[in-house]
Amino acid sequence: MSHANVEIVRRCIETFNRGDLKALLELLDQVLAEDAEMRATGRLPDGGDSVIGRDAIKGWFQQMLETLDYRTDADEYIDAGDAVVVLVRQTARGTGSGAEATSHMAEVFGMRDGMVAYFDAYKTKREALESVGRLELASVTDAETVARVRRAYEAFSRGDFDASLEGAAHADIEFVPPGGQAPIRGIERFRAWMEPDAFESQVIEPREFRGAGNKILVTQCSRIRGAGSGIEMGVDSWALWTLDDDGLVIRIENFLDEAEALRAAGLDE
Repeated sequence: MSHANVEIVRRCIETFNRGDLKALLELLDQVLAEDAEMRATGRLPDGGDSVIGRDAIKGWFQQMLETLDYRTDADEYIDAGDAVVVLVRQTARGTGSGAEATSHMAEVFGMRDGMVAYFDAYKTKREALESVGRLELASVTDAETVARVRRAYEAFSRGDFDASLEGAAHADIEFVPPGGQAPIRGIERFRAWMEPDAFESQVIEPREFRGAGNKILVTQCSRIRGAGSGIEMGVDSWALWTLDDDGLVIRIENFLDEAEALRAAGLDE
């Protein structure tokens, strides 16, 4: 049931970000417990005391979205059993003033019988995990590490291969391509592999980061243009990044099958 809980929370965040208030309120009817409690309103824009009850929470969201353009970008979903912890970047912009504010926090969605029973938010991942009694899930995959991995993707996609490795990769990194291809070992050989060959360009867009101990599972989409032919194609895949105690990447294994990637990351329960 815990993986299903993560999917429920993911749907909530994705629906919220589409800005479709009607769709959001309909989803909240489906996933909020009738006695659900929103405990973190004092840490959110225009917040006050806790909001209790499904209808009251729906009214809070409706009022907030009428005065703010608001977006929540999830950097990491953590399955914490009866709760889901999400590391997020939130951006709020006043609809009248245009003033913008960005914040980072760790959100907690408490689950009961497949529905959201409460919501809370904390400044750090550690505080959030401690609140649900799962401090052992705290790992090197914190927001700073996720941001470093994201920057590596951005540098690779713009063709700055040296920058993609600098400060992120261990000298003995092992890269495992998908489809049973032979591993590539060592930072120099990995750097050489990055040089374009059959492709004129390759952009890899990370869409989701999921932490699992000292690993980060990245859902990604590659947009490739063939050299000579100019044919473009998109490929969805999963990359499992393994980090050492210093947060350096020591292994990247790629998968074309999500179930296989989840098993390798230990997230298939």
